[in-house]
Amino acid sequence: MGQFLPWCTSHFFADDLASIIAGQLGVRYTEQCIDLEKRIKSYVDHLEFYSCLSAQPINFSKTEALFSARAMGLPKFDISFNHEKDVMINWADNFKYLGYWISLPKLG
Repeated sequence: MGQFLPWCTSHFFADDLASIIAGQLGVRYTEQCIDLEKRIKSYVDHLEFYSCLSAQPINFSKTEALFSARAMGLPKFDISFNHEKDVMINWADNFKYLGYWISLPKLG
């Protein structure tokens, strides 16, 4: 999977996946959000395609996104999967991964 999704940093543990997609540096916040929205959408499409090819289903109810930036607040765009039902990914304030809590507004 790491080779199938090369433009992000992926961390695997058992049946869990955490991916990091970084925004561009040196551009305005609005442009960063637009670019990040495009990258996340492409990532989600490729992840869903990989899931179908490898017969490894995605647990849509456990899928969350976390946004961290110097700017306060969540981004103003939604993320969704394209399968039969249009499933929206929730923006989380914090989550626990491998015993570590990751929180907002800045990584804490």
